[in-house]
Amino acid sequence: MRFRVLGVPEVHDDAGDRRVPLTSPKQRQLLGALLVRPGEPVAMERLIEELWSGARPARR
Repeated sequence: MRFRVLGVPEVHDDAGDRRVPLTSPKQRQLLGALLVRPGEPVAMERLIEELWSGARPARR
């Protein structure tokens, strides 16, 4: 996989040679939160803090 974060964020699947669309701002925000910590596990609570300012999203 390749990640492009300058300009429009993109994910490329090298195995399938295709672009994986990021269709929402939260997907782009999640990708950014994970990419700044390469190779590290990121706790769910940390992601909730970064993506929703500590307030858990409503379940659907």
